[in-house]
Amino acid sequence: MIQPKEKIKVFISSKCGVKKYDKIRLELKTKIEQTNFATVYLFEETEASSLTAGQHYLWALEQSDVCIFLIDNFDNVTPGVQKEIDCAIKHKIKSLYYFCDEKSKEKTITQQNLMGIDKVKSRVVHSFAELAEHGAQGIIDDILFVYKSYCKGYLNANIEDNKDSVFRDNVVSETSLIQKSIIANTDKCKQYFSKMFCPESYKKEMINSSELDDWGYKLLLILFEHKSIQDFNFSMFLDVLKKSHQEDMFNVVYKRWEAIQLYYSGQLKESIDKMEESLKLAKGQSVSDWLIKDILIDLRNCRQELSDMETKIIIDDPAHNEIIGSKFSLFFPIMDRIKYNLFNNIMEENFKQELQSPHTVMLGYNITQTDMISDCYITSIFYGSLTHLSLLNYLIKMLSFKFVKQFDNWNFRMLLLKEVVYSGNSKEISNIDRLCPDLLVKLNEKEAKEIYDFCNNIPIKYIQLKRKLQAMGIVGYFLNDDDFTRYSSELIDEINKWLDADNPIFSVAEHIFNCLNKISHRINVNFIADFCIKLIKKDYSRWFSDVFKLISRTININNLKEETSKILIKSISDLLDNSNYTNIVTLKEMLIALRIRNKELTNLLDLKIKEKLPSFYEDTYKLETTKNEEEDVSFVKKYLEEIKSQNKIQGKNGAYYGFASSPYDTIRNILIFRNAKIEDSLVDDIVNACCDTLLSEKQGIKIKCCAIDLILYFLQQDEKIIIRNKVCLEKIKNSKEIVQTCPDILIDSNINETALLFNYYLLLTHIDKVEYVKLFEVIPYINDNTSTQIQICSTIEKYLENKQDLKIDTNLESIILQKTISWLRLESLDVRWHCVNIMFMLLRNESLKTIINFQLTKLIDNDNCYIKNLIQSLAKKYNIDEDIKHYINQKCSIDTHFVVRKVYNDLNKT
Repeated sequence: MIQPKEKIKVFISSKCGVKKYDKIRLELKTKIEQTNFATVYLFEETEASSLTAGQHYLWALEQSDVCIFLIDNFDNVTPGVQKEIDCAIKHKIKSLYYFCDEKSKEKTITQQNLMGIDKVKSRVVHSFAELAEHGAQGIIDDILFVYKSYCKGYLNANIEDNKDSVFRDNVVSETSLIQKSIIANTDKCKQYFSKMFCPESYKKEMINSSELDDWGYKLLLILFEHKSIQDFNFSMFLDVLKKSHQEDMFNVVYKRWEAIQLYYSGQLKESIDKMEESLKLAKGQSVSDWLIKDILIDLRNCRQELSDMETKIIIDDPAHNEIIGSKFSLFFPIMDRIKYNLFNNIMEENFKQELQSPHTVMLGYNITQTDMISDCYITSIFYGSLTHLSLLNYLIKMLSFKFVKQFDNWNFRMLLLKEVVYSGNSKEISNIDRLCPDLLVKLNEKEAKEIYDFCNNIPIKYIQLKRKLQAMGIVGYFLNDDDFTRYSSELIDEINKWLDADNPIFSVAEHIFNCLNKISHRINVNFIADFCIKLIKKDYSRWFSDVFKLISRTININNLKEETSKILIKSISDLLDNSNYTNIVTLKEMLIALRIRNKELTNLLDLKIKEKLPSFYEDTYKLETTKNEEEDVSFVKKYLEEIKSQNKIQGKNGAYYGFASSPYDTIRNILIFRNAKIEDSLVDDIVNACCDTLLSEKQGIKIKCCAIDLILYFLQQDEKIIIRNKVCLEKIKNSKEIVQTCPDILIDSNINETALLFNYYLLLTHIDKVEYVKLFEVIPYINDNTSTQIQICSTIEKYLENKQDLKIDTNLESIILQKTISWLRLESLDVRWHCVNIMFMLLRNESLKTIINFQLTKLIDNDNCYIKNLIQSLAKKYNIDEDIKHYINQKCSIDTHFVVRKVYNDLNKT
C-alpha cells in the first residue's frame, strides 16, 4: 500500500475523563487514521512525560494541522476545552466544530460566536453516534475541498472584500462626523488636561481656539472642579453646537444634552426619560446605527444606576438586549480611532522604556497624550455622549498610571489616587499603596482634602456617598481636625438617613462598614455603637456578620457611655435566643472580644453564652477569656490530642484535610502568653507527637513548620529535653528525606519546601550543634514567594523570641539581618512586620546596632502607619540608642497620620 510521506496531524478536543467522550474520541481516531491521510493525537494514549499534563496537550495542539472540537450543548464548553479553542485561534490552526444537541437544543456561546461569513463552518449532530462518522468524513471532505479549491485557483481570491459587507447597512455618513478642524481648534481644553497632569507646565498661547473650545473649557470646571451645573448656559452652548450639525443630527444631540443636564443635576429618572426620547427621535430620523447604539449604552448604564439606587435587579434590559442583538459591530467613529492611538502610544512608550539603557537620563515629561484625551472630550460633547464623558476619568486614570510607572512625580501619584477613588473599584483602592508605597505615607492634610473633595464631581448622590465613604477610609487619618470634623459630621448625617430609610440602598452598606472600620480611632465610638444597635434592632440580618466584625474590631465598651454599653450588650444577648444567628463566625469573635475588654459588664452575657452556645463556651471562649492554670493545662492536653488525631486521619484511605487552626501554635501561645506550667512528661509527649508529624509523609509543609516551631520552643527552654527525647530527635535528624516529603495534593498554603528545609536545619542546630553551615546554604535560596518569606520570617522571630538571652552564632545573626534588610523592601506588610521585630531582637548584638539603627530611621521616614506604630512600641520595650529613640519620637509626634500621632501621645503620657 502506498503511504503518504507527510501526514496531517489531527488533534481531537473534548471533555476528558468521561466515558462517552473517551469512547467517541477513540472511534474517531480509528476512522481518521484508516484514511492514511492523518495521524491523531490522544492525550490518554501518550507515554509518561516530564511536561505537565496541560503543557503536553497544549504543545501537541500547537504542532497540529487540524483540530476537531467535540462539544455537547448539554455539557457546554469546559475550561480545558476553552483553553484549547483559544490556543487553536491564537495559532490559527484549522478547526472543525461539531455540536451535539441530543439533550439540549440551546446553542453554546462558542457556537453562536462561530456564526458569520468570516467564521469557520460548524456542524450540529443529534447524537454522539453520528460524531464518529461525520468527524472522519468531515476531515476527508475538507482536505479534498481545499485541494480542489487550490486547483481551481479559488484560494487566491481576496475574501477580505466580503468583510466590509458586514457594515454596508451601517454606513457612516460624512455629514454626521465631527470635522478635524473642530477637534484641532481646542487649545483651551488641551491646556486644561495638560495642566491636570503637570500643573507646572508652561502656559501655551491660545492660537487655535473656538467658541466650542470656550464652552468645553467651562464644562470641564463642572466635570473636574465640582462647579454647579446651574452656572452653565446650555442654551448658548447648544446654539454654538448647532452650527456644526445637520438638522436631523442636532435634534438628537439636543435631546441628549437635555438628558446630560438632568444627569449632572442629580435627576437620574428624568435624565433616563430624556434619553428614551432621544432614542425614539434617532430611530425616527434614520440616524446612523453607531449613534443609536451609543444612546442605548447611555440608557443601559443609567438604568443600572437607577436599579442599584432602588435596590432592584434588572433581568431583561431592552437597551442591553438591543445592543447585543444587533447584527452590526459596536463602534464609535473618530472616538475609537482616538482611543486606539492613545493606548497604542502608551504601549509603545512603555515598550521603549523597558528597552532603554539604565544610563538613560530623561529631562522633563512627555505628556502630549493629554491632547488625545482632550480630543476624546471634544468628540463626546459634540455628540452628547454621557458614557464617553464618564470614560474621561478612566482615560485619565490609565494615563496617570502610565506616568506613575515612568516618572517619579508626586502630582502623577495624586492624580492616580483621585481617579482610583473616583472609579470606586474597591480592589484598586485597597491595593493602591502597592503601586505607590509612599503615597499613603507622605500625604498631607491639604492633599487629603483635595482627594475627598474630588468626589463632589460625581453628580448622582448615592454614588457620591459611596465614593466619599471610600475616600474617608483612605484620607480620614490625614485630614486636619476641622476638615475631619466637618466631613465626618456630613457622613454621619448621611449614614443616619440611610439607617432611617424604609428601603436603604444595599450597595451603600459595605462602604459604610469599611469606612467605619478604617477611621474607628478618630470617629466617636458611641456613634459606631449606636449604628450597630440600630441595625440589630431593625433585624437587618444580611449585615450581621459585618456588624459583629465592626464591634469586635472597633468598640472598646469601656469607652462607651454606660447606657450605650448596656443597650449594646442587651441587644447582643437577645440575638443569642435566635439559633439562626449563633452560627455566624464573627459573632463568636465578637463575644470573645467583649468579654476580654470588660468582665463586669458582660457577666449576664457570659451566662447567656454558656446556655446557648455550650460547646463554644467550654472550648475557644473559655480558653481566650479565662485565666486558670488548671484550665490551661487541660487545654494543652486537649490540643495535644488534636495533634495526635490529625496525624492519624491525615491521608487515611486517600482522604486529606485542611485544618482551620493550628494546635501547635495554640499550645505555644498558651505556654508563652498564659505562662502555663506543665510537667516534663507532658512536654515529652508533645515533642514526640510533633516528631510523629514530621515523620508523616501525609502532612503538609505548613503543619510541619508549625511542629518544628513548637519543638524549638521546648528545646530552647530546657536542653535536658534533648536528652529525654534523644531517640525520636535522632530519628528526625536521620530522616531528612521523610521530613521533606509532603503530598502535592495539600494546597492549603502557598509555602514551598524551602521554608520547611530552613526550619528543619534550624532544628538540627539544637540537636547537633555543628549544623549552622546548612542554614547558610539554604538562606540564599529563599525565593520571592511571599507565603514562604512570611513563614521563614515568622520562624526566625519565634526562634529569637523564645529566649531573649539565647546565644547563637554571630555569623548566623549577620546573615539573618542581611536577609531581613532585603525583605524590608517587599510589598508584603506581614513580611516587613516580622522583619522589624527581628531587627529589634538582633539589637542585642552590639556589632549590628549601627546597621539596624540606620534601617529603623529609614522605616520611620518612609513606611506606613502600621510599621511606624510597631517601631514606636518596640522602641519603648528595647534598649536602643537615645539619639535614635529621639528621632523616632520626633518624627512620630508630627506625622501626618492621625493614628501615628495618637500612638505617640499614648506611649509618652506623663
